[in-house]
Amino acid sequence: MERRSFIQILAMLGASAAIPRNAFAFETKQPDAPWLSAYQGVQHDLPVLSLHTEGSWPTELTGTLYRNGPAMMQRAGERYHHWFDGDGMIQKFRINPDEITHQGRFVRTEKFVTEEAAGRFLYPVAGTYRANSLPVANNDSINVANTNIFPIADKLLALWEGGSATEIIPDTLDTGRLISWGEGMQHLPFSAHPIRDQDGSVWNMGSVVYVSPAKVVLYHLSATGKLNKMKLLELDFGGYMHDFAITDEYVVILNSSCVYGEGRTFTDSFSWQPQRASQLIVLSKHDFSVVAQYDIEPSFVFHFAGAYQRGQELVVNLSRYKNADIMLSAMKELLATGYANDCEDATLSQLVVNMQTGKSTLHDTGMALEFPAWDRRQPLAQASTYGVGTSGRSAKLLNDAVVGFNFQQQQQQHYHYGPGYLVEEPQFIAKANSKPGQGWLLHTLFDYQRRRSGLAVLDAQQLSKGPVAMAWTDRAIPLGFHGCFVPAKG
Repeated sequence: MERRSFIQILAMLGASAAIPRNAFAFETKQPDAPWLSAYQGVQHDLPVLSLHTEGSWPTELTGTLYRNGPAMMQRAGERYHHWFDGDGMIQKFRINPDEITHQGRFVRTEKFVTEEAAGRFLYPVAGTYRANSLPVANNDSINVANTNIFPIADKLLALWEGGSATEIIPDTLDTGRLISWGEGMQHLPFSAHPIRDQDGSVWNMGSVVYVSPAKVVLYHLSATGKLNKMKLLELDFGGYMHDFAITDEYVVILNSSCVYGEGRTFTDSFSWQPQRASQLIVLSKHDFSVVAQYDIEPSFVFHFAGAYQRGQELVVNLSRYKNADIMLSAMKELLATGYANDCEDATLSQLVVNMQTGKSTLHDTGMALEFPAWDRRQPLAQASTYGVGTSGRSAKLLNDAVVGFNFQQQQQQHYHYGPGYLVEEPQFIAKANSKPGQGWLLHTLFDYQRRRSGLAVLDAQQLSKGPVAMAWTDRAIPLGFHGCFVPAKG
C-alpha cells in the first residue's frame, strides 16, 4: 500500500473509528461477599508504606515489581459493573534486602483527570451502560490504561487494549505522555501484551473490530522503542483478540468465535458464535504477510502461553475457554452478586497444527490455569507453564492456587493457599547462575478475611512446598491484571 494512503487509513482509524460511545445504568447496592473488597477499588493514591516480611527473600528479587489493574470502580455512589471498566492504578513494590515497600498511583489519563475534577463518572467505558456521557473524540478519550505495565528501553508503558500506550515515570509513578509510534498513528489500539523477542525487539498488535471490515494493526518495534514496521491486516470477521504469540519465524494471532456486532457497550456488542470456527492466522515476521490461516475449534482466549515450531508442526499453548461467558456475563455476575457459578475455568491447552496438511489437534490438559508465565531462557517445548489456578474449593473466578504444568513430562504442580486467599499473576524470575527452568515465582495475593494484600515467592521447581518468603501490607490493594519485575541496576 502506498505510504500516503496507508497513513490516511491509520488517521481515520485513530481519530474517527473510536470504540463506540455507550451509556451506563448504575446500581449503588454492593453485595455482601468478603472477597469483593478486592474489586471495590480505592478513591485515592496509596502512599508509600512498608510491608511486614516473613522468611528469607532471595537476592535475585532485589528490584521492583510493577502491577496494573482497575482501581477507580466507583464515584459519587455510582459503581461500574464490569471489571474491565475501572481506571488504572500502577502498584509499585520496591524490594531490597532491608525493606519492602508499596505505593499505588492512578494513571492520569484524559478520562481520569476530567472525572476527578468533576467528582463523578462522565465517559463511556467497555462494559457498563450509562446515559448522557461526554462526547468521545478518539479512543484515548476513554483510555483507562488499566491492563498491563511493560518496560521498553528506559520507559514504562501503562497499557490498555483499546488505545495508546501511556508513559509512566518509574521513580515517581507520575504519568507522562501518550506514545505515538509514527505519523498518523495517534490513538490506534496497542494491545496490553507486547512480546519481547530474543534480540530485544518488541512485537504487538491492536484489534480494530468496530469498523467494517474488521482489522488488526501489527507492530514491530526496535529494542529502543522505534517503529521498525507495521501493517493493517483485514480480517474475515471481528473476533475478540486480547493476546498473541510468536515463534522464530511467525507471528500467531487468534480470531476468536466471540464476534463483534451491535450492543449498548463494547463488551455487550460481542456474542459467542459456537457455529463459527475460530481462525488461527500465521504471519511472517519478515513482512507480516499471511503465511497460512487455519479454521480451528471454536475458542475464546485471553492469554497465550507461547508458541514454537516442531518440524512441519506449529505448536501453540494457550489458556483456553470453551466459550466467552467470562467476558460477556461472568465478570458482571461476580461484581453484582459475588458469584459467577456458570463460568467455565480456562484450562491449559495445546493446539498442534500440521502446516502441510492444515489438520489441527487440540490437547486439553483439563488443568485450570490462567495468567501463564514460563522461563523464556528455555526452549518452550521443554519449559513448564505456571499460572494461577484453583483448589476446586473456591468460588468461580476466585483463584486460590499457584500451579504449573510441563507438557513434555506431563507433570503437574500445585500449591493451594486455602480458603480466604485470592492469587494473582506470577512472574518467573531466574535464580542467579542457574540452569534454564530454575527460578522463583513472585506474585501478589489478597487475604480477604483479614483485608490485607501481600507478596509471596515460591521455588518454581518445588511449588508444593509453598512460599519461601512473604510480605504483607496492612491495606487492601485492588486486584489487578498484569505486571513486570524490573531488577535493580548494578
